[in-house]
Amino acid sequence: MAPQKKTKKKSRDPYRPKRPIGAFFLFSATHRADIKKANPDIIKAGDIAKALGKEWREASTKTRAPFEKKAKKATEKYKKAMEKYKKKLAKEAAPKRPASAFFLYLASRRAAIIKANPGFAVTEVAKALGQEWREASAKTKAPFEKKATAAKDKYAKAKAKWDKKQQEKQQPQEA
Repeated sequence: MAPQKKTKKKSRDPYRPKRPIGAFFLFSATHRADIKKANPDIIKAGDIAKALGKEWREASTKTRAPFEKKAKKATEKYKKAMEKYKKKLAKEAAPKRPASAFFLYLASRRAAIIKANPGFAVTEVAKALGQEWREASAKTKAPFEKKATAAKDKYAKAKAKWDKKQQEKQQPQEA
């Protein structure tokens, strides 16, 4: 039998908010000791978990309520923290690559092709636009190529600025 390859665990961003604990796990944390005391013959963790699960299923809504309330509160707090985290990531993200002249042309002509051919599938629209672009004259392509070049230059500057900022972050802080 061939040895199995060990897969590397994906590194977790230490700044990413941790997911909240659910109501059942909050219940389990408070009732685990009681289950162990009530059933000293249960040794395996799986058996304890089964007993906790049974107790949770049989618990009344009144018994569950404080745990569900804590879990809901923790979930709301997590969602707010995650929103803040995602905004920070988006702010620090690399600039997006600009559209090519062809894609700028597609964006400007797609609505007209769809209007002229309402029965066309997405693939047929793309084929028609590709054919139009191939047959278009240099004069027709020029404004799109000019916009694409300007966007590419703007992107290159933004990317260089972002790369420099990333290098500064990576270098150790010297005091």
